[in-house]
Amino acid sequence: MAARALVASFPKSGRTWLRVMLDAAGIDATYSHLGWGHQGGRPASALRIELDARFSRTVALFRDPRDTVVSGYYQTTQRLKNYEGSISAFIREPGHGIEKVMAFNLGLAGLCVGRTDCLMLSYEQLLADTAGQLFRVAGFLGRELDPALATRIAADNAFDKMQARERAGEYEEYGPAFARRADAPPSAMKVRRGIAGGYRDELSAPDIAYVDALLARERYFERMAGYLG
Repeated sequence: MAARALVASFPKSGRTWLRVMLDAAGIDATYSHLGWGHQGGRPASALRIELDARFSRTVALFRDPRDTVVSGYYQTTQRLKNYEGSISAFIREPGHGIEKVMAFNLGLAGLCVGRTDCLMLSYEQLLADTAGQLFRVAGFLGRELDPALATRIAADNAFDKMQARERAGEYEEYGPAFARRADAPPSAMKVRRGIAGGYRDELSAPDIAYVDALLARERYFERMAGYLG
């Protein structure tokens, strides 16, 4: 019997992409940002990370905070429209910026480590081996997924294909997150670039130095590598 599943991530970490693929595989799950979304703009100091005991399985999805925060900027300025500042200001904003992303990821990973009911997955792993990671998630959630089907689902949900469907309004079942915007610029779409390291094209050299210094101070990548194994 399939587990009652939760997929948790900070906004713009690839959760919707994974959701579309799990739906295509017929795997039901609940999807949550655990109260850490951009709508309220609450700083990490005012929030706590807690796993929801109602779920027997949790998939914790993480993404490089630098890419996450850049994608979050476009989400808040062009979709949610609840932020009007520059991207340079956004990455430093306590209620939206990179320190909040780091706090969420490190906090959730710390809760999951050593637990058999929590699977940790990075966006970068999913990007590098989409079919294999989809197969892995399905198995963790108690479903045997045919490897050939996983491969087909992965190919059918490449980002260019998903962008075309978004523009055509084929994701209306997912509600406002996928509202049809046929003439929207790529930066305003729910399915945006879908690459790793794209922050280098979006942030200035001083801003990259700023985020890299914060990541180094917290030993972020070293710690996350230890958590993810």
